[in-house]
Amino acid sequence: MVTVGDFNSLRREYLTDPGVRSEIADAADLWLSGDNDHPTRQETAHEFGSALYFADEKELAARALRLAGTTVPESSAWVQWELSSEYEYVRACQKLEIPLSARTEA
Repeated sequence: MVTVGDFNSLRREYLTDPGVRSEIADAADLWLSGDNDHPTRQETAHEFGSALYFADEKELAARALRLAGTTVPESSAWVQWELSSEYEYVRACQKLEIPLSARTEA
């Protein structure tokens, strides 16, 4: 049986692998330089933001999460990776010093 601690350790180990981390950062940078009017912008911002946050790419995570809005989508990585997804999202934004007013709502 895999415990929450085991999962968190595996997630951290995988996402901080230099190759994986680089691919996520490159893809996020490309996405962030693109069109901000895409219909799934906030959902995608959550996906990149969470992956970047857990990969310890704080600057890119902050850029993505500023576009994420205040509602955690039901299918986001926050929900899949955390027992308390809303708490972890708010905690990440606090650690990245993103005030609530800096995030946009759908």
